Amino acid sequence: MSEVLYLIIIMPLELIIETAYTFFFVTVRGNYGFALVGVSVFVSFLCLPLYAQAESLQEKERAIQRKMQKRRESIRTHFKGDERYLILSMYYRENHYHPLMALRGSMSLLIQIPFFIAAYSFLSHLEVLKGASFFVIPDLGAPDGLLRLGSFSINILPVIMTLINIVSGAIYARGFPFRERAQLYIMALIFFVLLYASPAALVIYWTCNNIFSLIKNILYKLKNPKKILPVGVIIAFVCLAAACIYIVSFRPHSKEITKTIAITVSILAAGIPLYAAGIRFAGKRFFSHLKNQQKDIRVLFFLSCAAAWLLCGIVIPFNVAASDPSEFSFLAENPSPFGVLIPAVLAVSGLLVFWPGYIFLISSRKVRIFFSFGMAALVILGIINAFGFPGSYGMLSKTLTFPLGVNFYGTSPFWVSNIFVCVAILFGCALVYRSGKIKILSALMTILIMGGCAAALWKAVDIQQGYSAHREVVLSNETYARADKKPQPVVQLSESGKNVFIIMIDRAVSAFFPLILEEREELKSAFSGFVYYPNTVSFFGSTIFGAPPIFGGYEYTPEKFHERKDKPMVDKHNEALLLLPTLFQQQGYTVSAFDLPYVNYQNMPDISFFTSRGINSENLMGKYDRIFIEELGEDAPVEIKPDLVLRRNFVMFSLFAIAPPALRTAVYRDGSYWNAVGNDRQDIVLALSSYSELHYLPQLTSITKEGNTLTLLVNNLTHSAAWLQYPDYTVKARVTDLGPDRFYGDSFAFQDYHVHVAACLLLAKWFDVLREQGVYDNTRIIIVADHDQAGIFKPFITEEMNQIIADHNPILLVKDFYAKGEVKTDMSFMTNADVPLLATQGLISSPVNPFTGKELKPDKDNGVNILLNGFTQPHNFPDYRVLRGDSEFHHVKDNIFEKKNWTKFTWQGD
Repeated sequence: MSEVLYLIIIMPLELIIETAYTFFFVTVRGNYGFALVGVSVFVSFLCLPLYAQAESLQEKERAIQRKMQKRRESIRTHFKGDERYLILSMYYRENHYHPLMALRGSMSLLIQIPFFIAAYSFLSHLEVLKGASFFVIPDLGAPDGLLRLGSFSINILPVIMTLINIVSGAIYARGFPFRERAQLYIMALIFFVLLYASPAALVIYWTCNNIFSLIKNILYKLKNPKKILPVGVIIAFVCLAAACIYIVSFRPHSKEITKTIAITVSILAAGIPLYAAGIRFAGKRFFSHLKNQQKDIRVLFFLSCAAAWLLCGIVIPFNVAASDPSEFSFLAENPSPFGVLIPAVLAVSGLLVFWPGYIFLISSRKVRIFFSFGMAALVILGIINAFGFPGSYGMLSKTLTFPLGVNFYGTSPFWVSNIFVCVAILFGCALVYRSGKIKILSALMTILIMGGCAAALWKAVDIQQGYSAHREVVLSNETYARADKKPQPVVQLSESGKNVFIIMIDRAVSAFFPLILEEREELKSAFSGFVYYPNTVSFFGSTIFGAPPIFGGYEYTPEKFHERKDKPMVDKHNEALLLLPTLFQQQGYTVSAFDLPYVNYQNMPDISFFTSRGINSENLMGKYDRIFIEELGEDAPVEIKPDLVLRRNFVMFSLFAIAPPALRTAVYRDGSYWNAVGNDRQDIVLALSSYSELHYLPQLTSITKEGNTLTLLVNNLTHSAAWLQYPDYTVKARVTDLGPDRFYGDSFAFQDYHVHVAACLLLAKWFDVLREQGVYDNTRIIIVADHDQAGIFKPFITEEMNQIIADHNPILLVKDFYAKGEVKTDMSFMTNADVPLLATQGLISSPVNPFTGKELKPDKDNGVNILLNGFTQPHNFPDYRVLRGDSEFHHVKDNIFEKKNWTKFTWQGD
């Protein structure tokens, strides 16, 4: 029950506080202390209308208490027992009063407590504050301990906070009954006890709140506080103007989007008095007649809240989860995707029902009119934006982020038409309000709620069915039964025979490899015998069609996939995965396959698909995470649980989806969704599964005396950009040295480079083990990627060619049997579909595809066709087709770094 209350009441506030903290942290150039001050001021201003309304209710309560005090004391003096109770009850009814109304006297406290709990929950768990200093405070993540008496330390900040709180309470409660004054002083002492041993960051935050409250109370006690309002507005304008100048002039390296958001917020905040005046004018001029329709307004508001909750809390998240339930399974205590979705549903109910409802109920009649209008418009605009203008942003990851380099703005007609539609909807809603026919909007909300419930039920069934099927695969998978135990040898290499080892490193950027060799000279000898093929292309910018050519060759490119109409896509994909294992098994090789992609078009590889065919198989990625974290000890990063990341990101993704396209990048913020730790900590946690697999590869390898082997292994380390500790690019709890930046401030490219160096260093260690075991020379090793990464600037390629090549230049490294010497570079035109030919060369004469009967040949003499757009998930391909409608291709040949060799064309699909 406490978890439910937290999700509904506290988590929405914590989300607001975290977003504000991140915004101020970015704006003040990473100063933790000033960010705390900024978020404190922001929250105080945010609560100001609530405090004003609460003060109004408290004043009413005091007036009623003063009016009834004399008569009530008389009743208490002259009557006792049941008779006193009955007479008091009758007296209260005469005055239209109920004893529960006494709670109005504690309204300010009732507002403070949830915000305090939210701030406490957020700041006390904010790991980045540990070790961060602010002026004389050495560590914001610990009690300040500013005064030392021998070995005994005294925390000064809680004392200062309490004194300010007491002074503020004394000013505010002057002239109030003793009971109210005592209540304020007791609360000040309680906060002192609660916060004395708390981190200094939390005390700073609450102290700033108290300073704001002190100023507010001083103004409140003035004879005519309204006279000082113009002065306050001028001061606010000056401060905000200064903030804009600071952001533009002193933050030259800030991202443009951050500057734009900061300046926009400052300008909008400065205009608050004007907006308030405009709302008052509109209320008097256009909506004054609605004051007598309070019941209709109340009904519309709560129907709109329910519709908004269904849209953002259920329909949008369920729609995402239903697209691939396996991605969201086995992440929480409840292994079902609902274990992640239900907390998000509850959090959105707090954000869009509980808190708006609370504010609505304590607001005046005039304000309620605008609240109901705003909530109804939000629902209609949200539906139009989410489903009418969804945008095309590429594949959505399991943390609800998009690929790098996504254009959120789209074309001008796209966002201009969206703005036009939004303005038209707002105008239409205003006309309905002006006419007084609010019940029309209420009827619309009722229809939307019924439709939302039906859609939610439909998607819930899809999620459950998808999860049930995935659960059977997982429970039958031996890997999970033995997860996190000591690494046992599973990769077999022969000492006297020949070994072929193919490792697909997902999304490995070819252009990084020369930079890595330049930085780490020792890798030139570690990669002894390798040939580097920089002039290599892939056939698609995602794994779904980038990987099959690696394992199956040129018969399994997107174009060839589509031409074969005799089989569904899933069967053709499985053929590609089995081609090399089948060929080598026919030659008597021992074959192993680890973590191959999309087996049976499922995200979780079903190892029985391979083991039933006599192929050794396990799912290694993620199996040794906990062992690796234990091995790291204090160097282990704080383990962000995927379910906690997702419950937050689902809320933010829903807000992203309902936002106008022009504002989505402000919500998304490079995939962090304004998370206080950014993507850095999340990224390293996601990278751990792949990092630990390569880290333990030496222990996972066993040597046999005889026989020949083929091993296929897939690793995703280069797909999870993350900061690692320079110079060894190791996992650390707090990365303190990033090394030299070769990417001109492009943090995404720099992070990607980090994991690429780590992958090379980990493979180099494994190569050393192979040399020690005497199996390096007799092993043919092929390192290849399914695709490149778009949006990553490669320093030695022109900007124009960067955009053309995009994500179609994967890494390709080949070491043949007994090859020696430092890494050589070969500029031959290659594709990743050459891998089967490279693997079988000299071992299988004229290899023939066992499924089609065709000989394996390099179909690239006249160039190849690269698919530029299309779906990226298996569920999008239920039949034989790859191409639907117009599909864009690039034809490329010879030197891929010359523009003249690229030709764009359109293919009319089925």
